[in-house]
Amino acid sequence: MWSSDGTESGTVKITQPGNSQIESAKNMLSSSIGFFFVYRTSATATELFMLDNTPTSISDISKNISFNLYPNPTKDILHIELNTILNDNKTVTIANILGEVVLTETSSGNKFSINTSNLISGVYFVTISNKGIQSTQKIIIE
Repeated sequence: MWSSDGTESGTVKITQPGNSQIESAKNMLSSSIGFFFVYRTSATATELFMLDNTPTSISDISKNISFNLYPNPTKDILHIELNTILNDNKTVTIANILGEVVLTETSSGNKFSINTSNLISGVYFVTISNKGIQSTQKIIIE
């Protein structure tokens, strides 16, 4: 595991044997939206972390789909507005915190709405994908 402030000199390995920063990593889960894990540090106790497909370079950013979700938190209807022009069908997937897909829809427009009233309250991840590129955002269902 590595800790970084975003610079090369500020990126350090923190899982070296004998390093007191990391005591244990456990409960690891890989899903279509990311890699989840819990680890315990001597400084912060137990925390949940998620590694996702966040762009790591300028070339990656140009391949992402930019979109807005509102309202967030939401109760019944989630509105999605794409900032990236996509002419073909897009797949919208909503997954729970465990990475289980709970809703999938296809849309051809750049503005659309999804009925979320059948979802239980909690944190979810909305992923929009099109032709091999995708982007994910977190939503809260009340």
